Amino acid sequence: MITPAFIVISEVKNIAEKIIIKSKPLQFIKEYSTGKRVPLQNPIVELERKIYLLDSWLKRQKVEIPIKGIVAFAYNNELSIEENPSMDIMFTNEVAAHLRSLQVNKELLYKSEIHSLARKIVKYHQEYNPFPLIKRYNIHPAHIIPGVICSKCDQLKMNWLQKKWRCPHCGHTGKNDHEGALKDWSMLVKNNITNREFRYFTQLENRNTAKKLLARSPIELSGNGRASKYEIVLDPFIHTEVK
Repeated sequence: MITPAFIVISEVKNIAEKIIIKSKPLQFIKEYSTGKRVPLQNPIVELERKIYLLDSWLKRQKVEIPIKGIVAFAYNNELSIEENPSMDIMFTNEVAAHLRSLQVNKELLYKSEIHSLARKIVKYHQEYNPFPLIKRYNIHPAHIIPGVICSKCDQLKMNWLQKKWRCPHCGHTGKNDHEGALKDWSMLVKNNITNREFRYFTQLENRNTAKKLLARSPIELSGNGRASKYEIVLDPFIHTEVK
């Protein structure tokens, strides 16, 4: 949120169960009803990183304005804080009242400058895309086990029999299970695939069968003959889920 006097970044955590915030060192711990405790990634550290990056970008745009941070929990679960940390921590239903309580002592941005900055932030925004993962984690493609994963039992490898995919483990059958393999290929290796690569990754032997399955999949064909490649387009929500 951009105001005339400061910018506010809110880090919202969708975490249920009891949250314990310990100090020295600062730790966020989730406690289940069974008493089991699991340490969480520190949201204040995440928020400090975002504030630093935004501040660096603003300075390159010749904008000098303070940046505040809020950690908000989406669930109204029990919150136990040993010592108040460096940033405000609250539930999401308290955020609006908290923002209204913040004092605007000195206006650093005019209304037109706020709108201009907002448009510039949108313009410079880039969707987070960690794919392909083999480059990110330095994995050799040969180390990835090929095969179609069963959408019911999550086991490898489904077989193409009698015009449908069949799982040898649970008996599940389906006609479009190879589409999951195409998404896996796109996230792991690259965002396009040839008929030969598709046959290897799905363990198909027949080139014509592979061609028919690719033709009815939600992908785009480019090129002709053996130079043909199929562009794989992932759903937008996949990019936001993978971290």
